[in-house]
Amino acid sequence: MCCSLAKKNEIMGTNLTSDQKYIARLMLKLRIHESNGASYQDLFVRIMEHKYPKFRTVKPHGNIGDRKNDGFDNTTGTYYQVYAPIDIIDKDSIVADKMRKDFKGLVKHWNKSKLGVRNWYFVVNDKFLGVSPNIEKALGKIQKSYSAIQSDLLLSKDLVATFLTLDIDQVHDVLGGILPSLDQVGDVDFVVLTDVIQHLLHAPIDYSQEVIPNNPDFEEKIHFNNLSDKVGVLLTQGNYQSHVIRDYFKINGSYEKDRLRNVFSRLYNESMNRIKDQEDKPDLVFFDILEISSPNNCTAVQNAVLILMAYFFEYCDIFEIPT
Repeated sequence: MCCSLAKKNEIMGTNLTSDQKYIARLMLKLRIHESNGASYQDLFVRIMEHKYPKFRTVKPHGNIGDRKNDGFDNTTGTYYQVYAPIDIIDKDSIVADKMRKDFKGLVKHWNKSKLGVRNWYFVVNDKFLGVSPNIEKALGKIQKSYSAIQSDLLLSKDLVATFLTLDIDQVHDVLGGILPSLDQVGDVDFVVLTDVIQHLLHAPIDYSQEVIPNNPDFEEKIHFNNLSDKVGVLLTQGNYQSHVIRDYFKINGSYEKDRLRNVFSRLYNESMNRIKDQEDKPDLVFFDILEISSPNNCTAVQNAVLILMAYFFEYCDIFEIPT
C-alpha cells in the first residue's frame, strides 16, 4: 500500500537529497521541453506561488487583457511577463520586439501601483538553448533607458534553479506526484553522466572554435602526473572541444557541473586506491576512469567522455595539481 504524501514527506524530510534533486530536475526539464504558451505560464506560476507567498498571478480580463503583467509581488515591486513560443530560435526578432512592447506596456499600466515597478523579468522558455544576441541587445536598451528599474531575462535554467529550492512537498505538487525511488531510475550518477554524454554526441562541431590549446599549465600537469605521451594526446584532443561542454554548463546551470565534478573526483580517488603502485599507474588510472564512465565502448561515446575528462583535468578535479 502506498503511503500518503504527508507520511512520505515525514519519512524523507522537507529538503530534497542530492539524488532527489537530480531526478526532480530531469522531470522538470522534460516538462519544460513539452510546455509552450499557456502550459509554460501555468508551470511558471505554480513554481512562483510556492517560492514567493506574496506572488499573485494576473488573469486576462475582457478587452484589457492582463496589462502586460502575468504575475507580480507588490511587496517588492517585482513583475513578470511570460513568453513561451514553440521555436524561439526562428523567432528571435519577434521575441525582442515583444519584450520591448511588453515592458513599455507594463510601465504604462502598473508603475502607479503600490511600489511602482522596481524589478521586471521577461520570462522566456528558451528550452535550455539560450537566447540570441538580438534579444540580449533589446534587453540592454531597456536597461539603459530605464535604469531605475532592474530588468532581466528569466530563462529555463533560472526556473529550474528556483524549483530546486522548494521543499519536497512543493516539488511533488509541481510535478504532479511522488518522485520515483532511486531503484526505479537506476544509478543517479550514471543518469547524470549519460545525460551530458548524449548532449556531447549530438552537439554540432564548430571548427571555428576548435583551436589547438596553448595552455602551458595543461601540458605541465600532464608531465607532473607522469602520464604517457599517448594519454597526453588523448587529453589534448579532448581539450580541443572543451568549448562544447562549457557552453552546455553555461546554458543548463551549475548543478550538473558540480555533480559531475564529484563523480569524476570520486572515480579518480577510487582508481588511485584500487590500482597498485607501478610505473604505469597514472595511465592505468586514466583508462580505468575512461572505461567506467563510458556507457559503452564505441568510439563516439569514448570521445565524448574524453571531452569531459579533459575539462575536469584542466580544472584539477582529477589527477594532481603541479607543485
